[in-house]
Amino acid sequence: MLLKKLEGVIVLALSKLELQAKLTAKQQKAALMLVESQLSSEMAMRDRSLQDIADELGVARMTLYRWKQKRIFIDYMNALTDDMLASYHSQMMKVVVDTAIKHNSMKAVELYAKLRNLLKDTHVIETDTSGSRSEAEVQKELDDLEKLLNDDDGLDELSDLDEKELDALELELGLTGDEKDQLLK
Repeated sequence: MLLKKLEGVIVLALSKLELQAKLTAKQQKAALMLVESQLSSEMAMRDRSLQDIADELGVARMTLYRWKQKRIFIDYMNALTDDMLASYHSQMMKVVVDTAIKHNSMKAVELYAKLRNLLKDTHVIETDTSGSRSEAEVQKELDDLEKLLNDDDGLDELSDLDEKELDALELELGLTGDEKDQLLK
């Protein structure tokens, strides 16, 4: 059993053998048949329906459908898919490299680098605190605003402001002209 940390959440990842042990022989065979039908390049394999696979296994189509909804079954199918695709890894990488060269494609180069774990998406967040105010300055401004809100004299202070200061206050508070006039009355 493997434990993975994914974005702060611990995810329980069972190995293919542990998954296999939790499934019946028919479920294992069904998973293999479903994966083969999805990955097969042969038309006959690819065109098999759920009903065809259910008939071959001797189960109802709805039983197969219910199995496909179970997390363990899905994880087992994914493990089988990974195993099958691993044998094509070198061919897929060759296609990516050939595309990058032939079409001078930076996207193909990026894909190649990501597939080879040579390139990882990184997000850097920088915070500029050079122009920040001290906690005391912020607290003083909050206190002044509180005083303006709670003190009737604060309204008198608003009426003493000149037109430029009123316009700046109007923009800062997002007031309309009518709201500004009403505030000054």
